[in-house]
Order: sequence, then C-alpha cells, then structure tokens
Amino acid sequence: EGAPDRRARDCALGAIRNLASKIQNKKSMWQEEFGVRSIVVSAARLSEPEDREARECAMAALWNLASEPEIARLIQKDADGARAAIEAATVLQDPADKKIRAYALAALKSLGAFA
Repeated sequence: EGAPDRRARDCALGAIRNLASKIQNKKSMWQEEFGVRSIVVSAARLSEPEDREARECAMAALWNLASEPEIARLIQKDADGARAAIEAATVLQDPADKKIRAYALAALKSLGAFA
C-alpha cells in the first residue's frame, strides 16, 4: 500500500469515525458485518507505524460505537474481532500510540459500563 492509498484510507476512516459519533448512525454501521464493521475492526488491528492514523481513527470509531449500550454488548461478545482489537490496543507502550491506547481504554470502559 503506497502513501496515496494510505492517505485515502485514513481519510475514509476519519469519516467513519465522525459518522460513528452520531447516535442515528451507530446501529446501522454496526449491523453491516461485511461493510463498516469489518473495515473498522480490520483497521483497528493494524500494527505498522505507518498505519497509526488508520488505527487511531478505527479505535475512535469503536469507542464511539461502544457508547451505544446495545452495540457495547455485541462488542463484548465479539471476542475474536472488535473486543480483541480493543484489548490489544490497551497495552500499547510506544508513546506514539498514546491516542490509540486512550481510545481503546475509553472503549473498554464503555464495554464494562454496559456489560
């Protein structure tokens, strides 16, 4: 994936992050198992330094989605997908990953609040 492709992906994930912050979008976004949900979970699992912006946007989107109680319960059950990506991000140690980790911790807190 080249720099222009990464930039386009990062912009798209930024838009998804913003859309996920609106209550009227959350359920329909999560219900798209092979659409938005899959894109967000895949991006949240990225680990290369050049993918930080994408991972940050994806983790912020998961945090936004997890603020909806029904979706939080579904994420809790998604042990191999969204929940695993969130849990993995909570233990990131690189200072460059601090925003990703913060979003992951916030998402995890939402999951616990609605369990």
